[in-house]
Amino acid sequence: MKRRVRRRSGPKLLLADPDTRRRYLDAISNGAPLSHAAVFAGINISTVWRALRRAEEADAKLATGETLTSDDKLCQGFAAEVKTARAAVAVRNVALVQQAAEGGYLLRHRTLRNGTVEREYAQVDWRAAKWLLEMSFKGEFTASSPPVELDSLGGGGRRRWRRLRRCVGEGGAAAACGTGR
Repeated sequence: MKRRVRRRSGPKLLLADPDTRRRYLDAISNGAPLSHAAVFAGINISTVWRALRRAEEADAKLATGETLTSDDKLCQGFAAEVKTARAAVAVRNVALVQQAAEGGYLLRHRTLRNGTVEREYAQVDWRAAKWLLEMSFKGEFTASSPPVELDSLGGGGRRRWRRLRRCVGEGGAAAACGTGR
């Protein structure tokens, strides 16, 4: 009678197989969500959640003074690698948003027939800076104040509002437009 070979699965496969682990962590390092990275590595997302949950349990064991098994230590190491990979993605992308906000980086470069070089640089993009502030400091830079009622601006409020929007849209400030209070 043939003997059935049982395929290993679960956190031990993820943690013990360096190729599977590396594929998973590489996908996360490139910005993939945890679930997509699991599919890419050929494992089930529940396996990842089990390993991460076990790492939290291992942290709790350490806090109470219990000794950890080798599997607990593997799960802790995996959880630390996942956190590091996700942090690297965040830092890299925040730097890209910051670069877009500052502008000035080279977009296009071409040499003309007469030998002169044309370079086009990116403009400052205030929207990137606004987005970064809103996401980084949710309580401080979000638009949580109530909207301004146009009728509360007194006589000619709508006209003043249009002039303010036009002036600010051109890069000016409200005080420079003569509408600041």
